[in-house]
Amino acid sequence: MTSQAVEHYLAQAVNLSGLKDIGWLEDQRQAAMASLTATGFPTRKVEDWKYTDISPILKKNFNLATTDNEEDIKSVLASAQIDTLDCYQLVFINGRFSASHSNLTGLPKDVIIGGLNESLTNGSVDLSSFLKNEDDFKDGFVALNTSLMEDGAVIYVGNNVELDKPVNLVFVSTGKDQPAQNIRNIIMVGTHSRVEVIETYTGPAQSEYFTNTVTEAWLEDGAGLNHYKLQEEGDESYHIGNLFVHQKQNSSLNSYQVSIGGKLARSDLNINLTEQNAEATLYGLYMGEDAQHIDHHTTVNHSSPNTRSNETYRGVLGDKARGVFNGKIIVAKDAQKTEAHLSNANLLLSSDAEVDTKPELEIYADDVKCSHGATIGRLDDTMLFYLRSRAIDEDIARSLLTFAFAEDVIDKTHYPQIINRLQKKIIGKLPDSSVIEDFVS
Repeated sequence: MTSQAVEHYLAQAVNLSGLKDIGWLEDQRQAAMASLTATGFPTRKVEDWKYTDISPILKKNFNLATTDNEEDIKSVLASAQIDTLDCYQLVFINGRFSASHSNLTGLPKDVIIGGLNESLTNGSVDLSSFLKNEDDFKDGFVALNTSLMEDGAVIYVGNNVELDKPVNLVFVSTGKDQPAQNIRNIIMVGTHSRVEVIETYTGPAQSEYFTNTVTEAWLEDGAGLNHYKLQEEGDESYHIGNLFVHQKQNSSLNSYQVSIGGKLARSDLNINLTEQNAEATLYGLYMGEDAQHIDHHTTVNHSSPNTRSNETYRGVLGDKARGVFNGKIIVAKDAQKTEAHLSNANLLLSSDAEVDTKPELEIYADDVKCSHGATIGRLDDTMLFYLRSRAIDEDIARSLLTFAFAEDVIDKTHYPQIINRLQKKIIGKLPDSSVIEDFVS
């Protein structure tokens, strides 16, 4: 099956509408195609994919997305907006940059933001070194993205710049005719600069479509990046996402990953702390219902001394949903004085819900402070009894405790607009949602 799927996707390369006639990029594209042909897509025999069966994606034969009429776009785009958020905004429709729906007015000096296709065409940023690296062949889906990418976002922040507003990247699929979108985002943050980037993925509730996205970020000395990914795609959609972050000395990353959509959704994070005093803080929340399958894999590489990481992920699974979490911390031989902590807690709301969690430590240095832990449980009977004793209906009490469990991560996203949006999304998935909203408002 995997070889047939490779042939299907690579046959579509002739239909690419953008990023043609760039020699070095075409060489990278051809190398990715060769890698994909040789290795295929991952199967459950691969350790990192043993709990996630991707055959539903491979069977669908998704085709490269096309644009749709304005009414189709408006109906989906309206639901993707973050209310009242003052931001620079780039909108992508079926994986292609839409200038008419975007707003980049007032960008400061030494900041370039735009579509990948446009940036490569006009040469506003030299991207050759950022689109030619070994990450492109990490696995079949990254190779597929490199083979068929047509657009994405480019964010370049020069040295000593603190961007005054977040950059909101809105990716909307109209879901028409089972489209596939291969999105590539590049984020470059200069020395002692700071930027906040939000990625929002959404689409119609009952349409089948496939999103394959790769975001790569490079943080120079003393740079800071707050990165938010809100995966809110439709119930029948499929999502594969990869985030690669390369950090130099004294840089900091705050990552917030929220997955509440999709029939099958997977997000991989690969954080590389390559120089001293780099630090990364990771928060994640995944929430599944019905028969959703939501998978998160994180890898934090401590390859230099005096680096720090702290990771907190929470999962809420109901009905027949299945969650997967694999968090790996790697401490290199010379990475002394590393401090790294990882925690994963999961809440199962039904006897049919399931989660597979696997925190890992690979430590090759001897002077480190590292810890990891994972829990799987149900709602606290004592807390449930306490709420019931206050004359709160049992279903409402269960919903309140579930919301409180998830909110512990949501509150870490410090924008009130994002917090409010996520609260509404999660409350909407709970029984008696209107009553719960009154309780927490």
